Amino acid sequence: MPEELTCADKLAFMNKAMKAAHLQLCVTNNLLVTDRPDLPRAEDTSWTTDHRTELARLEAAMKLLEEISTGSDPECGLCSKRLLTMRAEML
Repeated sequence: MPEELTCADKLAFMNKAMKAAHLQLCVTNNLLVTDRPDLPRAEDTSWTTDHRTELARLEAAMKLLEEISTGSDPECGLCSKRLLTMRAEML
């Protein structure tokens, strides 16, 4: 990541990275997984993935990031404008 990025660019990068991680955890959540596909499904050879804790933590972090970037810090006025632009692009 180039160091010339503005605060708004850095917040946008973090937001995008967290959304991508969140999507991957959603995709792999609640799957039946086995390490023995040659055997019938059994408790000792298969399990269900559960990423609910990680998803909740990511959602909380994304919410905090949104709160930070919509703040009224006079030294970082670009952040809230950039986040509004990102939201419009995602819709």
